Amino acid sequence: MSMSILSRCKNLQTKMLFGFALAALAFCSKASAQQLTSCDVASPSTPCIQKFVDPMPIPPVFAATPAMVNGKPADYYEIAARQLVQPVLSCSDPSIANSNCTATLPMTYVWGYGQNNVPGHYDPTAATQVCNLGSGHTPTIFTNCFSSPSPTIFATVGRTVQVKWINDLVCHTGDGNCANVGAFITYTPGVKPSFTNHWANPSGACNNGKIATDCQGVGGYTGPVPLTVHAHGEISPSESDGLPESWNLPAKSSYLPVAALYPFAHGSDYCPSTFNGIGTASCTAADGAATFTYPNRQFGTTLFFHDHALGVTTENVYMGLAGFYLITGTTPKFTAPFNFSNDAPSDCSTVPMASPHAGKCADGTSSVQGGLPQGDCFPDDIATTDPQTQDSGCFELGVAITDKAFNLDGSLKFSENGNTIVANGKTWPFLNVQPRKYRLRLVVAAPTSRFDLTFTGNENNNNENGGPPPPAATMTQIGADGGLLPHPAKLTKPLSLMPGERADVIVDFSSFWECAPPVGNGCPSVDLLNNNGSGDTGTVMRFNIVGFPGCDLSNPATCAPGPLGTADTSCNLPSKLTCTSADTLPHRTCADTQMNCANPPVRQVSLFDDHLGNCPNPGCVNSKPLPWDGAVTETPTAGTTEIWEMYDFMDSHPMHLHEAQFELLGRVDMKTGAVTPPGPGETGFKDTVQANGGQITRVRAIFQGPKGSDGLPPEFHPGLFAWHCHINPHEDNEMMRPMCVLGGGAAADAACKSSL
Repeated sequence: MSMSILSRCKNLQTKMLFGFALAALAFCSKASAQQLTSCDVASPSTPCIQKFVDPMPIPPVFAATPAMVNGKPADYYEIAARQLVQPVLSCSDPSIANSNCTATLPMTYVWGYGQNNVPGHYDPTAATQVCNLGSGHTPTIFTNCFSSPSPTIFATVGRTVQVKWINDLVCHTGDGNCANVGAFITYTPGVKPSFTNHWANPSGACNNGKIATDCQGVGGYTGPVPLTVHAHGEISPSESDGLPESWNLPAKSSYLPVAALYPFAHGSDYCPSTFNGIGTASCTAADGAATFTYPNRQFGTTLFFHDHALGVTTENVYMGLAGFYLITGTTPKFTAPFNFSNDAPSDCSTVPMASPHAGKCADGTSSVQGGLPQGDCFPDDIATTDPQTQDSGCFELGVAITDKAFNLDGSLKFSENGNTIVANGKTWPFLNVQPRKYRLRLVVAAPTSRFDLTFTGNENNNNENGGPPPPAATMTQIGADGGLLPHPAKLTKPLSLMPGERADVIVDFSSFWECAPPVGNGCPSVDLLNNNGSGDTGTVMRFNIVGFPGCDLSNPATCAPGPLGTADTSCNLPSKLTCTSADTLPHRTCADTQMNCANPPVRQVSLFDDHLGNCPNPGCVNSKPLPWDGAVTETPTAGTTEIWEMYDFMDSHPMHLHEAQFELLGRVDMKTGAVTPPGPGETGFKDTVQANGGQITRVRAIFQGPKGSDGLPPEFHPGLFAWHCHINPHEDNEMMRPMCVLGGGAAADAACKSSL
């Protein structure tokens, strides 16, 4: 639906009050239908989206260039944002002959991150090549390409990652939909901000008549897109955090002919030098880039990176600027008795080690309850894996979930609550799985929606005929935002995730072993459901159960998910992955930080419908909403612990603190005082928490990085950061506040507090 139709509908809705109801309803009903919906059978004359006909894409892994950062080996990347055309809709990939498709849909213009000329420096003149996202027909080998979701950054605990983030949203050969190669790309009619909120304003035209880089805009902006990148959950210095006002435009050559209209090439916090002692040598506005450094001295976990530009995060992320950032590899020994590899303990004493990755058992097991499937999938695993057959033994996958809406021509149409579900950049995909355990790293990248995830079959735990229960997929959560939980949590209720939250889960399909070919005659499909959705948005994707490759019934060992265990005779059941049962995971506790955990100071803050506030009085009495550019009121000190009490006076919000990990202590009902303890999946460290209306959400936040086994002290990062609601339209409408982490010295602390 075009913006003009939307405007006409709004006018007609006003006229309905004055007797024009029939005409208004007829027109708007027709207009609102001009977007794609789902169907069982499509035709050229009736475009619609078929479900479960395309495989779920598997993003490849970025290729790192070895480098030295601060005198130590590091991984270096040059990653750019570009426009590309991608087969997001089912049945839109011309490279796949899909017999299940009854009609072909158009491809979709998206924005995505990528590389070229690896190893080496980024080439802004090279044509745009779209990544092969693991169609099920070819392996997902990284080949200097761009995609949405982005290729994955695979980081190693304790090894620095440095990224030169490049805003290259200009026309290139291969982009399509571009009139002039080299000209800047701007927002599309279907995904376009209002530009009247407080935003990253390259034109400098403010509605108060002043000229400033970041202000309330006057509307009508048609210039180059401002971008900055936030690695969500990464503990890093302020200048690498992706501050909302640290945005930059593409290299100036792309907009020089109209430079008078866009005099500001970057925001006021672009590579700040006043909040730290790093300086600005890593940033050059002229090349449209900024270099960020990520220490990765934290527990292995699932992070993700996304655009974070002030006031336009919603649109930039909706267009596709997000990707996985996985911290894995050898994790330092934080406290005894944990001495583990990857991000889970290893118990491989009775089986040979799998080369070349120490700590990864040959049969994919570990001492986690029920076993971890193959530890982490390393880049060289992924490069040799067909994601649909899993024939390399790589059974861990990231799944980014969102909802979107599409115009009839396949283009994106912004909607806070879309009518389609997209997993890893594909509408309602399927994934072929064996009857064994898989490790899924889940992230909700939706602009607004909460997802309550469960599987079909879990509602029928008993056989009506009195026999054994029918096979069903089960889900055990082992990790949250900040790393592994203290104990695995077998989920008996739907897994509830709001935007920005992540969950590390083990999904067990092994009860389907007896029906999977060639042992059985076939299994029913398993759907991942969204109990917070309705109709089409109530289903996320489908899992099809397939047999083990090479299964020979005359040799039962070939029909098991790995070499049969020897510790217990029950391990000889091929449907079992492992017999280990230890239920304690290596996790960080507040006590590990050797800080004040028992009685830290309490900070009270308030959450409104689209703003945040501080609490000048106990109990947040007379608290008022504050704008983004109001005086800084949250000033924790680096290396300290605080309890934050978030008084939520309105609806539920996923609250995200930059630069801090925290433990959820519980939620207190404002009226009754009743305390609700953390849920099973909320017992570990987090960086994003669900705060519910009418409740006080209490978290214990730690403003320091962990101390590693390398003998170095914990990292302190004083400087400017942010805390905000992670519902994108909320943060873009100033439900976001600055936070100064003190400890940089009197001058730096004063500069931080006066920065806005």
